[in-house]
Amino acid sequence: MPKIFLSICFIFALVLPQSLAAETIELNNEQELRAREAQPHPSEVVDERIPDGSDIGEVEDFIRDRFDKYNIIIEKLPEDSTQSGNAVDIQHSSEYIEKVQQDSQSTFEKIYNSALDRISAQQSAEYQDVLSDRQALERENLRQKQQWQEERPDFPVVNVYLPPYGRKILAPAREHIPFFFSNIDILPTGQISIEETVVVIANGRKLRHGLTRALPRYSVSRTGQRHNIDINLNEVTINDTPIPYKLQTNTTHNLLLPQIPYVLESGVYTYKFRYIVNRNIWEYDNFNEFYWNITGSSWNLVIARAGAIVTMPGASKPLGYTALSGYPGRLRSDVSIFTAGNYALGFAANNPLYTAEGMHLIVSLDKNEFIAPDFNQRFTWFLSDYGDIIISGIALAAIIIAYFISWKTLHRDEKKRRQKIRRTASLLRYMVKGVFDGRSFSAFLLELFRKNIIDIQKNDGHVVLIKKTDNLRSLSRAAKKAMTALFGKETSFVFSDSTVLKAGRAFSLVRRDTLRHYRLSTIRLNLGYILFSTAMLLLAEFSIAWMGNNTVQDFSVMLSCSLAFACYVWVIRHRFRSRLINWGAKILSLLIIVFNLVLLSFFIHILASLFILGAICAIFAYTGIFSRRNGLIGSSIKEAAAYRDYLKQHAGDISLGRDFLTRQAEIHAVEADEFFPCAAAIKDYYRLDLAQEIDKLLPSGK
Repeated sequence: MPKIFLSICFIFALVLPQSLAAETIELNNEQELRAREAQPHPSEVVDERIPDGSDIGEVEDFIRDRFDKYNIIIEKLPEDSTQSGNAVDIQHSSEYIEKVQQDSQSTFEKIYNSALDRISAQQSAEYQDVLSDRQALERENLRQKQQWQEERPDFPVVNVYLPPYGRKILAPAREHIPFFFSNIDILPTGQISIEETVVVIANGRKLRHGLTRALPRYSVSRTGQRHNIDINLNEVTINDTPIPYKLQTNTTHNLLLPQIPYVLESGVYTYKFRYIVNRNIWEYDNFNEFYWNITGSSWNLVIARAGAIVTMPGASKPLGYTALSGYPGRLRSDVSIFTAGNYALGFAANNPLYTAEGMHLIVSLDKNEFIAPDFNQRFTWFLSDYGDIIISGIALAAIIIAYFISWKTLHRDEKKRRQKIRRTASLLRYMVKGVFDGRSFSAFLLELFRKNIIDIQKNDGHVVLIKKTDNLRSLSRAAKKAMTALFGKETSFVFSDSTVLKAGRAFSLVRRDTLRHYRLSTIRLNLGYILFSTAMLLLAEFSIAWMGNNTVQDFSVMLSCSLAFACYVWVIRHRFRSRLINWGAKILSLLIIVFNLVLLSFFIHILASLFILGAICAIFAYTGIFSRRNGLIGSSIKEAAAYRDYLKQHAGDISLGRDFLTRQAEIHAVEADEFFPCAAAIKDYYRLDLAQEIDKLLPSGK
């Protein structure tokens, strides 16, 4: 029967839901604990042998001793537990005492009795006499427990020595936590020093890479206020050997995890976590309050026994206390509370804690026992809570202010707006007219003619392009592709209705290259503002990440989200030719931006996330303003527009020699052909008339 029980017990434990409860959800159940705080403590245990509290070591030994004896799951019991010196005197009615006795049954007794109830009719007949007699049933249960201790079962078990005195128990070899005990010392400064002793049985499955401790990231007050919890990790040991651990923060937890991954071999291990918790005591008008989930609710393991000692900050008794266990929203009053003088409280769970169950406690304390934090401490806490909002807000303000300063400075000094732009004929036309059309493409062909790469002739009423060389190293990549689109493997290209498609492909290649050069020119003009704004944004993100526990992780998340914001803000600002594609891309981009905004808000405050998004939108908006035709490039556009007047004034001199060949493409681009008729001095390389015919065969463009 013991073997049947243990199988049922751990099968029951393993089929529980494997989803882990978040600490932020647990905090929402503090109201349930607080509502019960004013009620009597039915599980409080009174013992006449309680120490007077003058020796805290004596108090701790007493509570640990009571913890070990009160919360026994699998061990040999005394022959007559009712006559043992460990019996307790609970001052309640007989009905209540009976109910408490039933509720305080160990999981062994509960599942064992349940298993007896579900056996077959034939087996039930064998136990009918036992089941009809309550005293006989109790004796049978006791006999089964003793037999299990005396005769080693034939399923895997291990010897476990429980701290601090090394008491030996026999436990199933399944992965679980047979012992979890926490020493919680509340200091007058408001800090809480915690030492957790966790005995684990590992078999290379869930605990293959060791134990990770999940602690809450936020603390929530009675009024719903929330702030970060500060945790300083002091030491982690495994079987008294120090192991390097680190503190890492995710969306809901502070995680204590190994710095260097290791493989935990099968066996029994005793972990000790020592850390300091700050900002987890809330101040109210008449009292201070400490809430803590002793075991946490993130274990994917059964905790067979759990307990804690809470040491008070001074000589005053706690004003109130309560403890519950279970799932968030389904908490049970099955935690025994031991009091010892004014110094300490002991808590022990009466039943095992299964996956996602926790052991919660609230202690109300005298305000006079605490030292009020000074200004520096409060300012540090203020930065911890709102530093990300402040820093991201400053970055956004700096980006906006920098725009106005840059704009005024550049308008005040026109020389700072001038930039040497390497203008092609097609780029010159785009700057003057704001379009790329057939005249822009024919001006590009005139540039190829000037470089002696092609010749432009007329044959049988058609304009013909003749390829003169295969050496295209002086051309840009787009120009080379345009040449390939026009000629392919041929040496000539005839403009006609049948070749319009090939000419259109070359036209598109040159158009994209021209617009790209124009955008690059505008970016170079406002490069200073872009670099400053981007630097401010990156500096703000790094500062926010540096304030947290995981600088690299937090900065990587913020940088990734910022890049995603930038990409999809650009898509929203871009205008696609197809209306369907345009609206579809914008809606999809907006949804992705919202998703990244929500993701980023898990790591920093939602307002800080919005400020970062606002900074990126401001950079795009102001860059667009700088890039307008009346923006920083306005002076270059004016110079390009004035170039036509220059050609008109010097048409006579230019038409006297090879200077015409050098400027022929630009003359055509700015529509100054009328000032340069064909003359004897330039007739050998005069192609303006043929370029005008090409204009008529190509699209007008934009």
